[in-house]
Amino acid sequence: MARIRRPSVASLLLRLRAADNDLGTATGFMVNEGGKNFLVTSRHVLRGRHQTSNAPLHPSGAVPDHVCIAHNGQQLGTWKWTVEALYSHESVPLWREHPVLGELVDLVALPCTDLDGVQIRPYDPWAPGAPLRYDISDAVNIVGFPFLTSDGKNIPVWTRGFVASDPGLDFNAVPCFLVDARTTAGAVGSPVIAYSTGGVVALDDGTMTRVEKPVGRFVGVYSGRMSADSDLGVVWNLDALRAILGERGLR
Repeated sequence: MARIRRPSVASLLLRLRAADNDLGTATGFMVNEGGKNFLVTSRHVLRGRHQTSNAPLHPSGAVPDHVCIAHNGQQLGTWKWTVEALYSHESVPLWREHPVLGELVDLVALPCTDLDGVQIRPYDPWAPGAPLRYDISDAVNIVGFPFLTSDGKNIPVWTRGFVASDPGLDFNAVPCFLVDARTTAGAVGSPVIAYSTGGVVALDDGTMTRVEKPVGRFVGVYSGRMSADSDLGVVWNLDALRAILGERGLR
């Protein structure tokens, strides 16, 4: 049965900055498509503005102009910080958005250029892993950085949640579904994984099977809670990410 790359070494800590000023942290991950490496995270993270109100997220009113990424180093358990600009010299955003829905989809892919000494551990939205079932009330994992640790080891945290809306139906007419999970702003941009450490698992086709090793399935990208008063959060599905990256092999 197909496996995905272990997500505990694939999620990346992000620091958003305006000039030399820290504006906050978030999560992202890498995708390699058409020979190019992309950082995937939420649109509002790179813009530094609320997705619907457009208000700046930072109390100062500043918005980021670059992102610092804690990439995996050449040896497991090491990290290298790199820097990527968010805008061209003409102040044009460098990231890709959904080609049809645009700003309605809180998901982007930023081409990365500063990759010397970095080991890329990408997800593949066209080959997301084992066909594990993830349906209403099934458990999924949000693998990211809900808070910072003080030891400098950029190891993500697994936050367990439960599918709260039908993942086969677009919620609010956009390509996403809901999860019920307690998270913080730092986890925004995390990959969402259906995961089993082994044993009997349920599959997409309605059957059950036994697996002897951990298996996982990449199912989407978390973009935060719907409101501060609710644990319901949004997960953008892989169709949305594929649309942003373009038809395989053509971009």
